[in-house]
Amino acid sequence: MYHRAITTSTNPTKGRTTHTTTTIKRGTTILLEKPVAYVPTDPAHPSQCHYCLKRATDVLFRKCSRCKLARYCSRECQVVSWTGGHRGECASLIDCGGMVTRSLLLCMKVLRKGLGEHDVKQQLDDLVFYDDNDPDTTMLYFQMSTLVKEMLPKDTDIPPIYIVQLFHKLKANAFLISDKYFHPDAGLGLYLKSLLINHSCRPNAFPFFVGSQVYVKALVDIEAGEEITISYTDTGNPTRVRQHELLDHFSFGCECEKCQELEDESLYTLKCSNCLTSITTNADPEIIGVTRTCTCGIALSSMNTKSINNETVLQQVNQMECIYNTTYYGFYHLYNKLIEHLYNAKLFDTCIPYVLKLIVLAENMYGGISPVLAYNYWLAAEVYNKIEDIDEALKYYYKAKDILLISPAKNTLLQDINHSIQEIMVYKTGSYTQEM
Repeated sequence: MYHRAITTSTNPTKGRTTHTTTTIKRGTTILLEKPVAYVPTDPAHPSQCHYCLKRATDVLFRKCSRCKLARYCSRECQVVSWTGGHRGECASLIDCGGMVTRSLLLCMKVLRKGLGEHDVKQQLDDLVFYDDNDPDTTMLYFQMSTLVKEMLPKDTDIPPIYIVQLFHKLKANAFLISDKYFHPDAGLGLYLKSLLINHSCRPNAFPFFVGSQVYVKALVDIEAGEEITISYTDTGNPTRVRQHELLDHFSFGCECEKCQELEDESLYTLKCSNCLTSITTNADPEIIGVTRTCTCGIALSSMNTKSINNETVLQQVNQMECIYNTTYYGFYHLYNKLIEHLYNAKLFDTCIPYVLKLIVLAENMYGGISPVLAYNYWLAAEVYNKIEDIDEALKYYYKAKDILLISPAKNTLLQDINHSIQEIMVYKTGSYTQEM
């Protein structure tokens, strides 16, 4: 459901675009949409609900007694899922032995929806797709199309090439569904209205997910006639990383204002521990291993941060702080992983210096209005709350809340923040004050 001021049109260079006919204030819901179909990131994950996408380790998930694949956090979710489509899919999942990837499952769900609803099929047929002419990809999709065909009703007459094209369309148009912490790993879904909103690395709108439902909200005031944009990639990443991801997944390069700005080379620099000179690698060290020689003769070698695990994360972070400038964007995910590890080990005091480094990095990467920054403020508040530094905890809770006030009322992170603020205020004043 679009806001009444939203209109779509066709642009000769951009294709379909979405604009506002009147000024829209920050926090306005531009679009509220349920997906055509969606799946959890890992259909076989034992602790994620296939309906609401909730993940938890303290919940006994109910497994579908027939297909043994679908899992639910409650009987309510299981009943709604059964009546909403799992009834027709269950037998197909039994036939495939429960061995199914998210791409296969999403393709099968989308096809079933298209077969049952003519207007959905028409919109699927109209979707643009990009064939990269990679013979390996084409062969893989043809093999997958055979599996998908076996998961459909026996009398379904769909040529393999149609299914292959649908795989291409889903790669280019499906949305990663974020959890309440804005991690894009809760699921994958097809949203036929949201996909009409074009990309910008400096977007004026943001998709908030509540379960599988998406609320596209205005991040800033949007003037009449201005195009609505969201980001298809992580806006905190450097330009060359964003461009690589966009080309790989969506087959286009971005030419937005942010991508035209001169990039800070410190995002990619190695640091000499001998003379403290910074050496530009001219590449992303996280993807491409590089070695450079400093003017003082010391060889500087990068590390592959993809191999980080909980057991070695502290050691790896300490090593990386000797190799890279702390402005290197790769520290963002490492600090998050380290803080999570230390937090779970109840080493809250040890978390503090890394929390402060993370905040500086996140503010530099995301700017002041991104909900992703709000998550980092919330994380800092949680750590300070654990060591009972309630003034610092309140400071960061309020920073997070100020950003998330634009989020849907059902946003559970905002609810958690309000609850924590209330608890602290009761502790400080001994009285209850309603937080809005």
